[in-house]
Amino acid sequence: MPQFKIEWTIDIDADTPREAAEKALEIQRRVGSSAVVFNLTDENGEQGRIDLDEDEGEDPEHCSRCGNFCPQNGESYGELCPSCADATEPPERV
Repeated sequence: MPQFKIEWTIDIDADTPREAAEKALEIQRRVGSSAVVFNLTDENGEQGRIDLDEDEGEDPEHCSRCGNFCPQNGESYGELCPSCADATEPPERV
């Protein structure tokens, strides 16, 4: 079974690191929370992004290889962004 590194990132204002962690946990556990987007890296170093609120399958607003958001409002990448379509290695995420 493959192993993945999963990250969820949020900026929190708090007086202590513990308070920040407690606030983040509360947000993540809240019913209906939007804290459902995760960055992931597989064991080969390939990176991606998963949004659990979206249906599985194609996400036309994000590149399926690097996960970068389409910079043009109202347009979509389809499957791959221009950088990934022309590259053997995915570009750095923005």
